[in-house]
Amino acid sequence: MIVVSGLVSGLTDVFVCVFNDSEEVRDLAAGAWDTFTTVDLDDYDIPVSELGDSGTYWADVPTSPTTLPAGRYIVKAYRGDPSSQSITHYMLGAEVLVWNGTAEEYVIDTDGKVDVSAIYGPGDYAVTLTIRTTGGVPVSGVGIWLNNTNDRSGAVSGILYTDGSGLVTFNLDYAVTYYIFCELAGYSFASATMTPAAGSVTFVKDIATDISSVGDSSDYTDSFLTGAISLTRTSINEPSVNAKYTDAEIITKLEQMYPLILGEINRNAQTPIVAFIDITVSSGVTRYILPHLIGSIVGIYDKDTYGQKLFYESRSRFNSLGRNVWIEGSTLNVQYSGFLDIGTVLTVEYVPSGTARLHNGVCTVNSGGDEVTLAVLPNEGTLDTHKDAYVGSI
Repeated sequence: MIVVSGLVSGLTDVFVCVFNDSEEVRDLAAGAWDTFTTVDLDDYDIPVSELGDSGTYWADVPTSPTTLPAGRYIVKAYRGDPSSQSITHYMLGAEVLVWNGTAEEYVIDTDGKVDVSAIYGPGDYAVTLTIRTTGGVPVSGVGIWLNNTNDRSGAVSGILYTDGSGLVTFNLDYAVTYYIFCELAGYSFASATMTPAAGSVTFVKDIATDISSVGDSSDYTDSFLTGAISLTRTSINEPSVNAKYTDAEIITKLEQMYPLILGEINRNAQTPIVAFIDITVSSGVTRYILPHLIGSIVGIYDKDTYGQKLFYESRSRFNSLGRNVWIEGSTLNVQYSGFLDIGTVLTVEYVPSGTARLHNGVCTVNSGGDEVTLAVLPNEGTLDTHKDAYVGSI
């Protein structure tokens, strides 16, 4: 459904037209793309109907006389009389329509009466912009706004956010230079501009630089491990000269306390402390190593994008259909034939039985904040090299 909202109730002369990213309009009669002209307006228009007296107007995506092909489009709303080739109010509103050939994938609606220029842009031409890293990798989730001057504090359009392909679409004017401003945590962006023109409405800017966050050795004194060692020595009145225990011995004792602490917390809690690890089912692989500190399995499930979970349990080893999934020690076994599709992501939720080897040191965090590289030689303690050792660590 195509929706145009925020208008006055009772209008009888509202219609919409579908445009592609090249700013060509869909000629419904010919089933082709055409250069927009009011002379052929009656071949482009899609009449709309009001929902009650709400000021919101709608129309179905055209399937007759020809079907709109699959693609990503800009739908623009106008007032006028297509039969007499007249437009009385130019572009009341606009929306992005993603159409798979038979149904809508999603629709981003904008209130058409006033606000469309504040978001998509002040012009009448769809202009696509792709943001990539300096290495040519598209970056999603980048907030982008445009200004007519080199001033980040103002905007003539935006903020809009890039999709999974690093792409975003603005409605802009030709022969106007727009300054591009971007923001996304973990990235820096070089200065850039674009000047749309007829036949030049697609821009790719390789201006994003991945900024990694690196720890500093000055943070050691404020770390948990350094503080715990100092507190332990104070608690046992250990002399500063000829100390009885080495740092390594104290760290070992701290590690041994984790199972007791976790056990006490979970014993008195309605919901235990749990950790998660995702396992992606791969072709030809039926055994997956789990973290070595798994105490008990809470569940093994496949979660969809809506948060719904499909739980899996082991069947009998004598079942003729196979066992589905089962645990042997710290290994997850997955039935290979006739059970899960390749690429299925299984989440293993479990109660940890302790903690990995304690240490402090310098680490590097990637720009997305979801990947940490630990130093091989830490400042204190020992780096645990078990597979996924620090998954669920506190």
